[in-house]
Amino acid sequence: MTSLATTAIELLLEAPFYAHLLGGLCRTFSAEKTKTMALAAGEGYFQLYLNPDFWEQGGEERKARLKHNLLHLVFRHPVEAGSFADRFLYDLAADLVVNQFLSEKERWPGAVTVEQFAGLGLQRGGSTHSYYEQLAAAGDSKELQALRARAGEVFEEHAWWSAFAEASSDGGQEVVRMNLDHLIRNARERAGTLAVGQLPGELQRLIATEPKQDLEIDWRRALRLFAGKSRETVLKSTIHHPSKRYGTTPGLRVKRRQHLLVGFDTSGSVDAEDLAAFFRELFAIWRTGAQITVVEFDAEIQRTYSFRGRPDSKVRGGGGTSFLPLLRFANRQATAGGLIVFTDGFAPTPLLPLRLPVLWVISARGVAKDSPLFRNLPGRKVKMNPSA
Repeated sequence: MTSLATTAIELLLEAPFYAHLLGGLCRTFSAEKTKTMALAAGEGYFQLYLNPDFWEQGGEERKARLKHNLLHLVFRHPVEAGSFADRFLYDLAADLVVNQFLSEKERWPGAVTVEQFAGLGLQRGGSTHSYYEQLAAAGDSKELQALRARAGEVFEEHAWWSAFAEASSDGGQEVVRMNLDHLIRNARERAGTLAVGQLPGELQRLIATEPKQDLEIDWRRALRLFAGKSRETVLKSTIHHPSKRYGTTPGLRVKRRQHLLVGFDTSGSVDAEDLAAFFRELFAIWRTGAQITVVEFDAEIQRTYSFRGRPDSKVRGGGGTSFLPLLRFANRQATAGGLIVFTDGFAPTPLLPLRLPVLWVISARGVAKDSPLFRNLPGRKVKMNPSA
């Protein structure tokens, strides 16, 4: 929508760090997911749901809520949510923290502030943990009782934070945290020293924290986990099987389908041993019943074909490499559940919002894990070891 592009440009001019952080998120308009906007997480990426009606009518509140949600990312609030026993108190504590970084003019009606809870001893400048403990100690005060009754409405934007816990179920919370740290670092580097220096001191300290070193996850395991998460469960009516619950017809049949796109870099710089190892793993995934569409690309898409157990011997391409044609193609594939890109990584960083989860499998002789080309790739990234 035009209003989103306009708001992003305004942010870029007023607060470049927020604009670049927004640029690292997958953005999806959905009236079903949220009434305003909401953060969620997937396998190696972060999602921002936006209600189209809100964006058409929201006025200046759009930008304020956008900053509000981006601040939650900076404070890592969605990642920490599952560690607190009382989710209502955590939601409140998190909002009390980030809303201090919005001006009085930016705060919309209903936004919670520390001043509203001065009677409970809360003061400005506190942390999420300290606010949570103070609120928990207050018990069922009148202020908290009244707000708890409206929690679903007031904290509706936090509804999808549980997706951060689900996204970390296989690789652990540290993997999600690491991906978020890299997202924040990339936004900081793109914004530049001057723009970052204009942020409040506490935010500068938060975003100055360097990400932890990438966890050593075997690329084969990462590939299989990613492929497994691309499965989609579909319910279909059938007159041949009555409902097990009610004994009536038609019943329901559970079908699982899996469609993967595999981008194959044919620029000619991928080692033959790495290529053979990659297709052995792809064969194992294909044997589980997955539908796999191979997309050969260099600077353009050369051809696509259905994988039948082995790569086509007539590989086309051999020029330079660009990821943009592949990602644009993937965004148009409505039935695909994920994109795997096998490449050496030597290409300009693609600046394009992604509709699909993506896993980059970098060949052993490809870009180094500590290089900007590797770090700036959107989505999950794994590098093959030399003895792949």
